[in-house]
Amino acid sequence: MPTNLEYPRMMNRFLLRSTRSSLPMTVLRHLRWLSTQPIKDSFQKVSILYGSQTGTAQLFAMQLQQALQGAGKECTMKAMAEVPPSSLTDDCLHLFLISTTGVGEFPSNAKSFYEGLSSSKNEAPAIPYAIFALGNSQAHPNHFCAAGKALQQAFQAKFPSAVQVLPVRLGDDAVCIDEEFDQWQEKILHTIAKGTENTDGETPKCKTSTLATETQAPTTRIPTNYPELHLLAAQQSRDDAPDLLDIFPHFYKENCRQRMEITYNRNMHPHAVVDTGLHEMHLSLPSGLSYETGDHIMIYPRNPDLLVQAYLSHVLEGVDPSQVVNEASQAGHYPHPSGLSVYQTLSHCVDLTAPPSPSFARWLTSSKSLEYRQQISQPRRTVLDLVMENPQADKVSLADLLYQLPPLQPRYYSIASAASAHPNELYLTYRPVHYISSRGSLRNGLCTTFMQNCKPSQTIVAGLVSNPAFRLPLDPQVPIILIGGGCGVAPIRGFLEELVHQGTNRPKNVSLFLGFRDPADQVYHELVEESQGFLQECHIGYASDGSLVTKALSRKAEFLHQQLVTQGAHVYICGGAASFGAAIRKTVTDLLWQGNCSGTIPDAEVATSFLQHMSSEGRWHEDLSD
Repeated sequence: MPTNLEYPRMMNRFLLRSTRSSLPMTVLRHLRWLSTQPIKDSFQKVSILYGSQTGTAQLFAMQLQQALQGAGKECTMKAMAEVPPSSLTDDCLHLFLISTTGVGEFPSNAKSFYEGLSSSKNEAPAIPYAIFALGNSQAHPNHFCAAGKALQQAFQAKFPSAVQVLPVRLGDDAVCIDEEFDQWQEKILHTIAKGTENTDGETPKCKTSTLATETQAPTTRIPTNYPELHLLAAQQSRDDAPDLLDIFPHFYKENCRQRMEITYNRNMHPHAVVDTGLHEMHLSLPSGLSYETGDHIMIYPRNPDLLVQAYLSHVLEGVDPSQVVNEASQAGHYPHPSGLSVYQTLSHCVDLTAPPSPSFARWLTSSKSLEYRQQISQPRRTVLDLVMENPQADKVSLADLLYQLPPLQPRYYSIASAASAHPNELYLTYRPVHYISSRGSLRNGLCTTFMQNCKPSQTIVAGLVSNPAFRLPLDPQVPIILIGGGCGVAPIRGFLEELVHQGTNRPKNVSLFLGFRDPADQVYHELVEESQGFLQECHIGYASDGSLVTKALSRKAEFLHQQLVTQGAHVYICGGAASFGAAIRKTVTDLLWQGNCSGTIPDAEVATSFLQHMSSEGRWHEDLSD
């Protein structure tokens, strides 16, 4: 029985003989390469190339590198921008991990590679490769894994001889992307193991990969190839510093290195004890900074001191928090700033609230049959949870924790004020996240809890993010439809304030649909009342009595169909992606053809195409949170 890799080679030899006269020369070269490659030399060298905007793809790349090195492979890892496409060779397996940012765009550290590949005119050898794409089908359905798909298309168009060893895997963060990556990694390890000749006739085994160690749960320190950390005695304690701007400013993204002073921060719910009501924060803008209505702000939180202390006491073994981590020699591999104390690193740089990876979770729980999605990902169990729940478990080394957990990333929020009305400050609307997990544990949102606990006169590290695709139309004759739910009221508030400020020059045809949990949850009554003069339609609904936004839209099907199809309206949808955004998108799709009076949109398929066309025209705008 031929192996998985031998079978396609046998077929390729058959194709090479039987279709030689009808195939293009590039395909013939591809088949000839496949048919002559010795199994023994397959994939001895592996190159991991990542494109990452928030750090997830880079973290996956690091985990993959450790697994491959544990399998005895010569493996390198670099950002895609560091490698020109012309340097790819056919004696190395190239593994791409690529996320999508913005509106279907490549991350900044991958753009140059894609542009070089797309413009390539040189004939490339039969390069073996595989792609793991990262995206979110619910938050960005129109651009789901767009960068990964574009990369695959570029390979097919420019490098037709390239050998795709596995189909493109579209990792979906709306489901459980950690588990999907773990499965893809297992297939990579399996493919490499199958491609290694074993002269003894036994099934090849990886040395320390999960493929070889799954048969029994580990009982000692998790086997990794992470280098031991170099710890130095602390020279001066700065653990009480509120941020790292004076210590290591390059930790923060280049456009997020400003301190902004909090001038106002309060709960807008009429009953102050309900701390999950919508909150409003005002930030004073540093001199020289400006924004436009519809822009975003990114905020860097920090882990609470109590959480840091818990990790030091219950997870890590014998670690002095004042010692300095000196990993300058590991530049490009150590995922955090070198020269910070252990305490500063845990406080500012590592997301201690993130669930561990599937392989790390299996080790922590001593379970080879762990149902990762149900037992770890969905209840958001952390390393601290797993260690505390298993008193017999070994403590975790500092190296494993810092290399395995993702870097702490800034959180993005919609600006809730109009730049024309507040040029020197901006408003934020947020809801503190507190909930009970499926396992009965209290969970707090890291950044919203951080923001909730901030007091006026304190500063936070933040940066402005331009959002040019989310602007009001310049033509005042164009109809505007504003649809928001919950925290999605933030950018809607900014637009309403902008329209009020425009006076008589404002558009005359504006419709507003807002949804809240209940009447007590509703905010910005005065601004909505002030906007009544130019609102053609205004619906405020509450989930508590079933007056949902989707029902209001359905009741206005004929009106909305005319606005969208005949009058070229712009639609703005703001809220949560998984529930609100998906529901609104489905409702609008249904009403387009069910409320069709002209017969131009006869069914759901045509309605879906129409929405896609609206998006490409810049008339369908989404500001949805993941």
